[in-house]
Amino acid sequence: SVPTKYAYMKVQVIVHINVIEIFYAREKIVVHSRLYGNCKWSLDPSHYLDLIKQRPQAFDSARPIRQWRQDWPDSLEKLLNHFRNKSGFTKGTREFVSVLMFYKEYDPAEIESAIEEALISKVSCHRAVEQILNNRTKSLESPFKSLSGWECLPSADISVYRQLGGTI
Repeated sequence: SVPTKYAYMKVQVIVHINVIEIFYAREKIVVHSRLYGNCKWSLDPSHYLDLIKQRPQAFDSARPIRQWRQDWPDSLEKLLNHFRNKSGFTKGTREFVSVLMFYKEYDPAEIESAIEEALISKVSCHRAVEQILNNRTKSLESPFKSLSGWECLPSADISVYRQLGGTI
């Protein structure tokens, strides 16, 4: 399999003894382990997520998802059911696919930990899971740095207020 953006494009395939490399315009887009025998499939579910998000009705029948579902943690199945119960089948599936897309960027253990917290909090959208994930993975340092050499304003001279007729 290749990412959906490369579907129907001419690619170059280099077949080695143990791996298959697929290139597009001299850029390596994917490497799969080589499988021997008939009716063997090497499908990366992340390649199909964009397409499935557009067509959530295909989620349960898509071969890459069915293969992945056999091995994924129970928390993912619970989150899928929770999203579908809260938002309906189509919207819930779309939200869940958005969570699955996090596997492209984040460590699976971090995602699964964030999903566990999301289930406890009973969140019903992928943005909440993303926020939990970002809070756990990003450093809590302020992104702002003080400007070195920046002059501070002088302290205020409050003695001038006595001229107004009051006392301080």
